[in-house]
Amino acid sequence: MKISILSESNPVGEVQVVDGINDIVNALAAQWDEEKSIEKIPWWKFWSRSKRSVVAATNFLLRALDNLVNYIDNILDNGPDKKATVLNALEKLYDYVIREAMPIWLRPISGAVKNLILNVIVSSAIDFVVDKYRNGNWRDDLDEAIDDASGGSD
Repeated sequence: MKISILSESNPVGEVQVVDGINDIVNALAAQWDEEKSIEKIPWWKFWSRSKRSVVAATNFLLRALDNLVNYIDNILDNGPDKKATVLNALEKLYDYVIREAMPIWLRPISGAVKNLILNVIVSSAIDFVVDKYRNGNWRDDLDEAIDDASGGSD
């Protein structure tokens, strides 16, 4: 079952063949293997394994998303195709990373979780990151929110 929440304001084009993208995904997977081998959790702390690995996987995938967006941005022209290509590459990396990080109780619904994460959350995150890079207004929203919360200072 595929959740179709993507709309015209959040278009996804066709995945493009990009030289080197598989090399980047493989390099990121190797980086994941290296990072997870550094952090060893004692066997007797079995309760903290899934939470820690989910947090580590999330942080890793967000950094990978940023790297992939920057890489693809310099290669492709069409925005929706860029997005589709980044989502495709991140899906491969997600499959590699999440197989160890997903808690056992989520495994029966792992397909729906993957669809939600990639097609809704990551897709929206790509739009957000690209907009922030393009417009350079990293602090405008925060300043406006603070101003609104404080009642507007004149």
